[in-house]
Amino acid sequence: MAEFYLASGIDLDSDSLQSGGWVFQSVEKDVLIMKKTRSDIKYDSFMGRGVIEVPPTVVWDAIRDSRTRFVYDNMLKSLEIVEEVEPGLNVVYCLHETHNCFVKQGRDTCFLHAERQENGKYVVAARSVTHPKCPVRSSIVRAEVIASGWQVEPIVRKGEEGEFSLVTYVLQINLGGFAPARLVNLIAKRQPLAVAYLRQHLIEHSAFEY
Repeated sequence: MAEFYLASGIDLDSDSLQSGGWVFQSVEKDVLIMKKTRSDIKYDSFMGRGVIEVPPTVVWDAIRDSRTRFVYDNMLKSLEIVEEVEPGLNVVYCLHETHNCFVKQGRDTCFLHAERQENGKYVVAARSVTHPKCPVRSSIVRAEVIASGWQVEPIVRKGEEGEFSLVTYVLQINLGGFAPARLVNLIAKRQPLAVAYLRQHLIEHSAFEY
């Protein structure tokens, strides 16, 4: 995915960053948070990037399982594997809801979840699709997922033993309908922190030796 290759050039130690249109927002929970804002596109782009101190295969095993999303996405209310097309390729339905300032906001998505390994990196990619078992419903706004997902690559820290994971999470989404600024701002803060929430889960629950 092109966005991941642009992200690979980002210096985590810099406090003023721009790469491929990505603009530095903040660093929270040891995660670099970036956002892409352009007037000529109709979707929002968010990125989180950080180190998870477990081997890449441990992260890979977690993110390739769609159900692990409940661990790192606290806006997720329900998830369904609509169709298992082939190994590593599934159609997934997600329903997201949040209550912010006493206002309930909801979106659902139907997307293709694909996993692959390339150039020593592990990639889980997602993009919206239409599917007969995943129809648009009048009761909820359908959002469009655009070139999103995870990239995991090995990293070795100087002076430390073992191989860790440099993890990038990208969400590019057209929220559809009316999206109030508070909803966009909430997503911009929470979604990139998926890296931190996943890190916490893996450190606490993974059984392995460095």
